[in-house]
Amino acid sequence: MSEEHNPGIYGGSRVGFLEHEVENWIRQRVRVNSGEPVAEPVPAPECMRIIPVKEVERRVGFSRVHLWRLERAGKFPSRVKLIDAPGFSDAAA
Repeated sequence: MSEEHNPGIYGGSRVGFLEHEVENWIRQRVRVNSGEPVAEPVPAPECMRIIPVKEVERRVGFSRVHLWRLERAGKFPSRVKLIDAPGFSDAAA
């Protein structure tokens, strides 16, 4: 399968990241590098949004390999594995 056919493919599985966790990581990183005090984390929303790896790459400016390395080192939020469930389709999501 090519990425154009199924953009959620990452390491053979369909995965994404929780948007609020990525946003908190970005906010913390920007504040620490600017010398400002770290902001309070954004609370998890009632309805969590999962964003694809391509969107995370665009937002943080890192390749998927670098994201994977940061994730393994515990320095980036963990990805969420998506499963195919009967009755659900990509169009419905």
